[in-house]
Order: sequence, then C-alpha cells, then structure tokens
Amino acid sequence: MIFGKGHNPAVVVVLGLMAPLALGACSGGTDQSGEWRLRSFGRPAQAGETPLTFRTRRAMEQIVQAQLRQPILRRRWTVAWQRLPLVRRFQRNPVDLQDWNYGYLYQGLIAFAKRSGEAAPADLVAAIGRENGWEIGEAPWRSFDHPDDFAVGAAYVALELIRPEKAMLDPLRRRVGRVIAAGQPTQPWWIDAIAMAPPAWVALACRDSEPALLRLAAVRSLETARFLYSPGERLFFRDQYARQRALEGKGPPLFWGRGNGWAVAGLARTLEALPADDPSRQTLERHYSETLESLMGRRNRDGQLPSDLSDPAVGGETTATALLVFAGARGINAGFLDRGRWQEAILHSWDRLLARVRPSGELIDVQPMASGPGPTLPRSLSPFAAGLVLLAGEEVIRMFSPRLPPAKTDSGCCCEPDWAPLRPQRPHGGWFHSS
Repeated sequence: MIFGKGHNPAVVVVLGLMAPLALGACSGGTDQSGEWRLRSFGRPAQAGETPLTFRTRRAMEQIVQAQLRQPILRRRWTVAWQRLPLVRRFQRNPVDLQDWNYGYLYQGLIAFAKRSGEAAPADLVAAIGRENGWEIGEAPWRSFDHPDDFAVGAAYVALELIRPEKAMLDPLRRRVGRVIAAGQPTQPWWIDAIAMAPPAWVALACRDSEPALLRLAAVRSLETARFLYSPGERLFFRDQYARQRALEGKGPPLFWGRGNGWAVAGLARTLEALPADDPSRQTLERHYSETLESLMGRRNRDGQLPSDLSDPAVGGETTATALLVFAGARGINAGFLDRGRWQEAILHSWDRLLARVRPSGELIDVQPMASGPGPTLPRSLSPFAAGLVLLAGEEVIRMFSPRLPPAKTDSGCCCEPDWAPLRPQRPHGGWFHSS
C-alpha cells in the first residue's frame, strides 16, 4: 500500500491518470523499442586489450546493459509523478531517482560512457536530470545539507563534461551555496557521508575553481574521520552509536566492510584534489593509508572483503570489495599510493570480483542497503552496487593505460602529484576519452 490512512481514493486515481500527461516528456530519449541499448555489446577482444582488461570491459558491458533494461528507468513517469507535492505528502517509502542509491549508479554509467564512447548510458542520465530540472535529492524529512542528497550532484558534474547543457549545475550550486552560507551546518556522524557530499563538492570545486568549496570538502571529511576512527583497529566505526557502544564496553567493537569501503573511497576522491600544503591533507592521507592497509589484511582467502570485518572467514561482500578496489586503484592512479606495493593485491581482489558478475549483469553476494554488517543476496540488480563495480572497473582500466596523458577523473581534476587543483575554468567537452 503506497498511501497512508485518510487519503482520498479519487485524488489518487486522478493523479495517477494525469501524471503521464503532466510529465509527458519524461519517457523520452529511448529508442523505438523503448529500451536503451549498447551499440557494441559483446564485441570480441580488441587490439591492445589484455585478458584482464577484456574481462573487465565485458563485465562492465553486462552490468550496464542490465541496468539500462530496468523498467523503473525506462518508464520513469511511474516514479516522477510520486514527486508531486500532494502525492509526496501521503507516500510511504518513495522511489527517488535523485537519491544516493541512483546517484552512484549514474556515476558508474557516466564513467562507462566516457571510457567506451557509448551514448546510451550518458543519454539516460541526461534524460533523468532534465526531467527533474537537474535538482539533487531533497527528502522533506532531511536537512538541506544532508550528505546523501549530493551523490547525484557528482554524477551531474561528470556528465557536464561530455553532455553540457545550460544551467544543469545551477541547482547543485544553489544547494552548496546554502551549505556554505550556513556557516556551521549539521555535522554527519556516519562514515558513509565521506563518500556522499565531499566527492560532489570536490568535483564542483574543480569545475568552478572554488577553493572555499574544496576546503569545505576536506574539513567535513576530516571531522567525520577523526570522530569515527579507531586507532587500535585502524578502521572506522559506522556511526556515533557504534562508537559509543564500543567506548562503553557493550560487546566487541563492530566494524562494517562496506562502511569502511565508503570511507577509503571517499577519502581517495578528496585527496586527489587537495594540494600538498592543505592543512587537512596529512591527516586524511594517514587515515586513508592506514585503513586501506587494515582492510587489505582483513580480506578472506578469495581476496574479498566481508561484510563483518571481525570475521574474515565469512563470505565476501561485493560492494565492500568494489569500494576497496576503487579506493586502491584511485590512489595508484592519482599518485599517492605505492603501485609496487599494492597493485598485485588490488588486481587479485578485482579478478575474483569479476567472477561475481553474472552474464545477465546481475551481481552475486550483494548486501542490500543497510547501516551495518548483514547477509548478502545471491543475485542482485541493486543500482548503487552496479555503480560501484563500474567505478572500480574504470579505475582498474586506468591502471593499464600508460599511453594516456595524466588522467582527468570524474571531477575534471588532473592527477599529476604536483597538480595545482584549482585552475581557470576549461572549455566544455574537451576531455572526452581522456580518462
């Protein structure tokens, strides 16, 4: 049941009938069959591809094609009408295509589109953005600066590099302006937040040459990391409640695989843009390197990271492992993680992770959305899980692209170690295929 008690059935029926008309443009952008398709799906190995990069490309194609076929993305009016104010007032558990769950899928789709030259993934994200006026998430029960709301903003900044449209980043800029103007906004005390708002702020800071925004991303990441870090375990508690239980001795400390994966992935994305003399950099880099090393040591025999880090003997969890691979490969590609020490371990985990991608594009051993360790699903089409594997795959491919110039990442930031992060704004569209 979608609506709560006391709603008027007539209103529901009328809204349901009017929604496709009021949002008539929402289903545009698909091909004649109503589906988004990859032009080059199933190509054989190309010249210059190694067995690993070929398997990586094939797995990414399978994941993308499976996501493009999802009915909720092809018939988006069924979701878009739920955003009407009168509907949202009564709705329970709405599907929000602007939430972080889909924000990370969009980031993965755009990374794949930039790498492959495929139009469909970027066209899909662009269509969704237009339908929502390029607004980022804003659930009525959350504060305006809630980190989860910014995940889709990082996708729009990446998309703007290859599909520039007038004013597409204006809603993100307005929301960020509110955060900066607030002075002392709400501080998030959960570790996932490091991978939600800061990457979007870093991306926009690089795009617009805004040092204040880059500084905000670093400070927010540092405050959250310092509060939740456990020096003894060299891991992060998931949130303030897990930290408090450990401090009070109420059972053994509980450390979450995906939560720590979010932490190192978010830190890697912030670190690549911070100048060497930034006052936060040394501490953030120490948290990143110590946690990455601790996570590498807690993988199971198959090279996978478990959901419960206190028990490496349990089966691996796909999203935690994808975040670990992404964070390690990103550090190597950006130049602040030693390739000689870590590349073999990262590639081992990635090789085993590829075995968890089914030919159908479904992923094996995915923990659903949660706030701590838990069971996994044998088969999953989770949007954020798909996005995380795509982002990890892109970083792995970049590790084997020595002929390319220093890579421009999803934020538009250049990864030379001595790069001055905030350069004058560049023309649109000049970075296609450069990462």
